[in-house]
Amino acid sequence: MNGPCLLIIVLCIHQEALLLIQDIVINDLVRVREVFTMMLGMGHYPNVETFELVLNCFYKLNKLVEAYQVLGPMITLGIPISVNVWSILIDGNCRLRRIDIACSLLD
Repeated sequence: MNGPCLLIIVLCIHQEALLLIQDIVINDLVRVREVFTMMLGMGHYPNVETFELVLNCFYKLNKLVEAYQVLGPMITLGIPISVNVWSILIDGNCRLRRIDIACSLLD
């Protein structure tokens, strides 16, 4: 198997793993909060991808307040707001018909 084919297989497996993790997060948001609190208490900090995943799940569940609560720790911990985070924020607000908020994020 050559390099590009192997890379595609690895990316597909990675994508499936992320979708599985996202399903778990959506189904058990209470536990996610507990795990985040426990991680922070032990001095372990989630990376930007973890925050993106949780943020996206909150938007998919129409939990706007909780989604914004994810941004606070990101900023406090100095985690950069990536292009993906901006996309999640804009897309999530559009899906929730909060076009005014989505547009204000573009300013």
